[in-house]
Amino acid sequence: MNFQPGVVTGGNTGGTVNVPRRRDRAWNYTLDGVDINETSLGGGTRLRSNESDMLAEFRVITGNTTAEYGRNSGGQVALVTKSGTNELHGTGFWFYRTPRLNANEFENNLAAIGKRQLVQNIYGGSIGGPIRKNKTFFFANVQALRAWQSTIVDRTVFTPSARQGIFRYVNGGRNRPSGVAGASVDASGNVLPGVNVGSYNIVQNDPQHLGLDPTTLAAVNQAPPPNNFALGDGLNTAGYTFATGLSERQHDQVIKVDHYFNSSNTVFFRGAWGSQDTNCDSVKRGLGSPFPARPVWSTPSASRAIWPSTGAGLPRRASPTSSSSATISTRSCSFSPLRSTRFRLNFPTTYLDSAAQYQFGNNRTIKNLQLVEQRRLLPWLAHP
Repeated sequence: MNFQPGVVTGGNTGGTVNVPRRRDRAWNYTLDGVDINETSLGGGTRLRSNESDMLAEFRVITGNTTAEYGRNSGGQVALVTKSGTNELHGTGFWFYRTPRLNANEFENNLAAIGKRQLVQNIYGGSIGGPIRKNKTFFFANVQALRAWQSTIVDRTVFTPSARQGIFRYVNGGRNRPSGVAGASVDASGNVLPGVNVGSYNIVQNDPQHLGLDPTTLAAVNQAPPPNNFALGDGLNTAGYTFATGLSERQHDQVIKVDHYFNSSNTVFFRGAWGSQDTNCDSVKRGLGSPFPARPVWSTPSASRAIWPSTGAGLPRRASPTSSSSATISTRSCSFSPLRSTRFRLNFPTTYLDSAAQYQFGNNRTIKNLQLVEQRRLLPWLAHP
């Protein structure tokens, strides 16, 4: 694949595409001339990349941009939604993916692992046509996604001796998990021959003889014993590896109405909104349960993002060689990582006064009101 001059991939500021040699977060996205940039993280947009049925125009500008693209210094992506016509037209699609129709991946065959479980449905359609012939037109597009898949999860848990308050260490060295140079234990957690291991019993050496805190001990014992000694330090902590499921729901829709007063004056209204619900989000460590068939004590179980956007514009051709437009839009993005806490630590002195303070949510709503006015000359018409 060849790239245009100034386009660089794999940069050290995120590893994506840098245009023209700017940060990958310097991209600018507009829909019908108004801002649709990701409000939580620069360089992206909440518009789905596979919603091509809603677009009439897609442009990527890598250099020599005009003033209307002055918001960001990087690449400019200009999108224009479709409009209805005097004829009624529509589309429909359904994409279905299932392990039953797929071959196993090469890496899984090499490791003698079965197929990854992924069931995905992407479906939707569009329709456009006249409301009043030659004057008023409508267009609507909808797309939805439903996905279920399995994923392998690694959790770090205490070893049986550590749960009793006995912490072990390598004399004259460091604790190392199984399978690495200088490992302290084998794949089953047994200390390797020649490794000199010492131990410290917290309970016996406690000068106040309080013993292990029962609330903390109960929480620790809810975790299963380790089954993967290639994680942790091998002696006090190790891994528990298991398969779990996650699901995702997405829904996006666009409605646009255009009205033509004459050949020089038009007006449009466009509304776009969508949502994404991710249950057991493995990327954000929001799995449905910290361990299989175990009580849940602190689980970031889901995340939600909602982005309504509306826009209205007054495009106008002032003369054969110039045009102007005014567009106003409002946009709101809400992010809600949902978390729950089922237990509280039992400190001798309580410095935190509510269970809510143990929750590390990142809920936020960002609103944006924008007015864009553009005036431009059309040099390709002014100078035939």
